[in-house]
Amino acid sequence: MFLLEQDCAVTRMEILNRMQGEPVGSATLHRVLAWLTINGLAHRIACADQSLRFSANRQARQHEHAHFQCMQCGSVICLHEVALPTNVPVPPGFKGHEIDFLVKGTCPHCGEREQP
Repeated sequence: MFLLEQDCAVTRMEILNRMQGEPVGSATLHRVLAWLTINGLAHRIACADQSLRFSANRQARQHEHAHFQCMQCGSVICLHEVALPTNVPVPPGFKGHEIDFLVKGTCPHCGEREQP
């Protein structure tokens, strides 16, 4: 339920910090996020800052879209309107399993702070 309530992708540490007082340990959260990801209920986003963030899959289909990461505040949002290619050619003998597409830039909130 927690991931569904978020408007951007969150790290495991952000989840733990926001759930203070709840009886959820770090190892349990790791297992739950892995289960949600494996079962297509959430997706994991590898970000430019080497962090992993998680977002709920609000659609029945698997994670098939790009992401945007603000390079100032680190927030990550799903770009549902940007579809990923379905067939990327790889060398013979290789088999692709996952495609990551991350757009890096500045979010509107951080962009406003840049204005003189």
